[in-house]
Amino acid sequence: MPHGEQCDGGTTGIPVETATCNIDCTTRVCGDGKVNQTAGEQCDNGVGNNGDTKNCTGGCLLNICGDGKVDGQVPGVEQCDDGNQNNTDGCSNACALASCGNSTVDSGEECDDGNTVGTDACVMCRNAICGDNQVRAGVELCDDGNVVNGDGCSSTCRPEGCGNSILDPGEQCDDGNAVNTDSCVTGCAIAICGDTFIRMGVEQCDDGNLINGDGCSSTCRSEGCGNGSLDPGEACDDGNMMSGDGCSSTCTFEACGDGIVNNGEQCDGHGETAACNADCTLRVCGDAKVNATAGEQCDSGTIAGVNQNRNNADCRADCKINVCTDGFKNTLGPNRVEACDDGNQNNNDGCSNSCTLASCGNGLLDPLEECDDNNIINTDACQSCLNAACGDGFVEANVEECDGQPVMIMGTPYNCAPNCKIRRCGNGIIDPGEQCDNDVSAVGSQPQAGDGCNAACVIEFCGDSVENNFPSGGPDHEACDSGGDSLSCDSDCTVPSCGDGHVNHNFVPIAVGGTQTEQCDPPSANGGCNSKCRFEKCGDGFLQSSEECDVVGGVPTNSGGALPMGHTCNQCLEVFCGNGEIEPGNPSGAETCEPPNTTRCNATCQIIPLCGDHVVNGSETCEPFLSTPATCDGDCTAVLCGDGFVNPFALEQCDPGMGPMTDGTTCDKDCTPRLCGDGYKNANEMCDDGAAQNTPCPYGTTTCSKCNSTCSGMVTLTGPYCGDGITTGTEVCDQGVLLNGTACPYGSMTCTRCKADCTGNETMPTVSYCGDLAVQGAFGEQCDGSTAATCNVLAPGTTGTVTCDAACHFNTTGCTPPAASCGNSVIESGEQCDGAMLAGFMCTNFGFTGGTLACKPAGVGGCTFNFAACTSPPPAATCVDSIQNQGESAVDCGGNVATNGCQRCAAGLTCGAGTDCVSGSCGVGAAGICD
Repeated sequence: MPHGEQCDGGTTGIPVETATCNIDCTTRVCGDGKVNQTAGEQCDNGVGNNGDTKNCTGGCLLNICGDGKVDGQVPGVEQCDDGNQNNTDGCSNACALASCGNSTVDSGEECDDGNTVGTDACVMCRNAICGDNQVRAGVELCDDGNVVNGDGCSSTCRPEGCGNSILDPGEQCDDGNAVNTDSCVTGCAIAICGDTFIRMGVEQCDDGNLINGDGCSSTCRSEGCGNGSLDPGEACDDGNMMSGDGCSSTCTFEACGDGIVNNGEQCDGHGETAACNADCTLRVCGDAKVNATAGEQCDSGTIAGVNQNRNNADCRADCKINVCTDGFKNTLGPNRVEACDDGNQNNNDGCSNSCTLASCGNGLLDPLEECDDNNIINTDACQSCLNAACGDGFVEANVEECDGQPVMIMGTPYNCAPNCKIRRCGNGIIDPGEQCDNDVSAVGSQPQAGDGCNAACVIEFCGDSVENNFPSGGPDHEACDSGGDSLSCDSDCTVPSCGDGHVNHNFVPIAVGGTQTEQCDPPSANGGCNSKCRFEKCGDGFLQSSEECDVVGGVPTNSGGALPMGHTCNQCLEVFCGNGEIEPGNPSGAETCEPPNTTRCNATCQIIPLCGDHVVNGSETCEPFLSTPATCDGDCTAVLCGDGFVNPFALEQCDPGMGPMTDGTTCDKDCTPRLCGDGYKNANEMCDDGAAQNTPCPYGTTTCSKCNSTCSGMVTLTGPYCGDGITTGTEVCDQGVLLNGTACPYGSMTCTRCKADCTGNETMPTVSYCGDLAVQGAFGEQCDGSTAATCNVLAPGTTGTVTCDAACHFNTTGCTPPAASCGNSVIESGEQCDGAMLAGFMCTNFGFTGGTLACKPAGVGGCTFNFAACTSPPPAATCVDSIQNQGESAVDCGGNVATNGCQRCAAGLTCGAGTDCVSGSCGVGAAGICD
């Protein structure tokens, strides 16, 4: 080449461009500012001006939209470049980024209607929903940006507030009106006594409190004796002013126990007396009432005129309990029936103290009985109340095996011996045909072998295959018995061992290191039998006089001890280099020469190799003169990249010399010069991923670690995946992991969702909405379609039908209050109670100590308190009983009248002056009543 040329592709004197040489005879390099079309270059902006973010890429190709390289250089500036033709994956085919309002549903968008209107179905490229802070025209009435109830706009985007006929958070009811005399009053609260509003048909008054004694009771009833309501100071109130019906005209109780015979009472002793029962009836034995004061213990009553108390029954004629030893035989019961009753405490006179007759098995030792164990079992120590004995015909359990009669055992009959033992092997008696017999305690059990007498009652002996281990140390004791020689027993019934003088061909003497059965015994060194009881031979671990050596205890040994270094024992002959014989068993390997010298035979009797001697020997793997230069290095070793020898015939450009498959500092393990990005990690590189260098993660992998572009370290990169909100690769759609494959939000009938695997869109039904026939309490629904709620539950006492409105809330407009009547379970005007409704009162509220308060049924005096089941009625009302009685002011002295100066309006009298009342003032609204 002429001076100054770097290359020259021409041969005719005419400049020629090649893939490696420019037309100006300079070496072609991308970045030299020269476009070499032969090498495939489309552009070249010169050194430092080519790159993936410029008009001309680092490969000297034009940067175009769709090549995956973002051009940031004027004039062809790109916003993005994802290298595909998908127009909806976030980067358009014009290399522009996705934007809301371009009428294209881009990745991450739910919709795109090409406008910024916030009242239609698409708001900011998201499907309009309740809670997006945009009021959708014709669908929502409000939208405060959340789905929280109780803040003025409900979770269904409806205005909240009392009077909208919808039960909003914080409301107890909402009937859509401002009427305060129905069940729902101002503030959407359920009407209750004490709210200052008089509820029509339910309350007579409402003074805004629940205090009794102020004219309007705690149940919103007008107070006063005879009004049918129990007001403060009243013990009762039956709605009339008549006495003799249980409640007097002054609203005090009339009851049995007050010491006065009235209201149909036969007597009244102010409690139980010997002549008068506690219920104010005359005491008679037979009246079915136990009068303890008269000494009665029981009373069975009288049936059809016949007194049931009798001396032969549970309750005697004198109303005393019939007990054993009282001399009265109880034959009727029914609680207990006596077989006898002799009226004494003698337990053994034929009639026991439990009034039973003498009998065997009653647990008592009656006349002519030897014993009585309270049973009739004939297999214990007491048989038919006689002491058990051998010969009585009964087999005594755990004592006798038999008694007189033969016994069947496993289908075989056995006779019974006079000692009540079964005639059998194991009964402890040597019966005819037996050589011996050892006692076996359990009948039916068989004698055990090994105690000198076997299971057939035959004396045991050595060789019968039964180990006689009894007695220990005795002359007949056997260590084992296998009926001859075996692996674990000699034929003389002793445990075998090498050296016992008995050759056991089945025994392996492991204890002395043996692994094979005995051939001889006892051992005799150099006498034919070794210490393992095997015949002596070469290799048996014993050095014999006829052997040069043998491996003794794992060590090659001759007559002088362990063999010297370099010597070995081969077939009991001592082998070593220098003995004048070329032997294959030399410790250094098969000998190739003898004797050793310094020329061609080394100290281990191996021929000294020489590279180039046309012989492949020693450590040589080849000879250059016998192989091609491309397969054999100059050191007579096969060509191997990494051996430090550069063989140009094998196309090696360098050799790292660090062993095969190991990169060096400047040379790769393929014997080519080091280059970042070639896939080989060199010593001065932290990493090298080759073609995958600094590339995005594969699809489906959210993050991955890759080597950076300078091979100086790892970087964490991201990759596309289904659920990242960007439609990439083979994905048809991607709305993000929170929306892909999910159901529609509450209230939306249908919605479009991307499938969970991003393979396409699907129309999803809503999970819940008003009208799906399922009550969604989390979204404020009280009902949906039909409802199980009743008028009486939502508005106690009302009847009718509860319906479910269009907003899934209860509609109680069909509920009507009941007509006022006693017996409808609603306490109405003039009633103290109704059915089970007692307004919270109990017996103790009226001075009783306990019991059950009831309500009188409809009729005369109906719906007033019934105190018949209350216990311990209160004493007559007084000014000093600490109870505000009828006619008293709100003050009760609770002490002595003379001491405390307590004054009140006397019962039945009219308050004439203020001095008649503690309050100092007579009532204005009711004559004769103190304020």
